[in-house]
Amino acid sequence: MAGIEAVESRIRAGIEAVESRIRAGIEAVESRIRADVAAGALSADTGAALLARHAGAILQGMSRQARDGAAREAPDGLAHIVMAVRPRTDTRRG
Repeated sequence: MAGIEAVESRIRAGIEAVESRIRAGIEAVESRIRADVAAGALSADTGAALLARHAGAILQGMSRQARDGAAREAPDGLAHIVMAVRPRTDTRRG
């Protein structure tokens, strides 16, 4: 059973490493959002943590679709939609 435990341990370590990279990416996005709020590029009431998690979820979904063989137009189209609905300080669309 020692061999199985060693494999399980390596798998857990790999999962933890991936989760850590995902968390670090979301934290970096959140930091950037907070900087944009401070600079006035985003509204002061922007929920930086939630917006960062939303961005992370979108990016993970796009990545998954790309790995599953989605045509390039699918992730590109999603990126355009995300950019169209992002929060702005200017409430006018355009």
